[in-house]
Amino acid sequence: MSKQPLWTFAGYISEAGGRIVQDWYDKLPIDEYEELQDLLNYMADLNSWTRPEFDKVTPPLHEIRVKANLANHQVRIYGVFDANIRHRFIFLHGVTAKKKDRDKKGQAIALKRLSLLNLKKASTHEFVIESRTTGAN
Repeated sequence: MSKQPLWTFAGYISEAGGRIVQDWYDKLPIDEYEELQDLLNYMADLNSWTRPEFDKVTPPLHEIRVKANLANHQVRIYGVFDANIRHRFIFLHGVTAKKKDRDKKGQAIALKRLSLLNLKKASTHEFVIESRTTGAN
């Protein structure tokens, strides 16, 4: 019997019903997908998350990041801790950005989505980490 992870992840659902972050994640190049998949599975069992994979950005946003295929780039997911459900992290926006870039545009998108969630104009779904078959299976 497998143990339940300590943390769960939720994905953003737009007003139109799109699972934007899940769709982005599912279409990542296989190397980046597997890297992020491994990190999310690892993080799900940790008591606390730390740098370099996890960091605070524009409050209340945090980012989860892994190395991208492009030189000097990272795959990033911006999100927030769920205020209503303990040990749940909500993914608001995913992007590949330059390593040294603060990615203000991506953070602004995530903050806008958070405001729509707070206004109940958007919702969340259970994020599927193991959403496609990879070479590791």
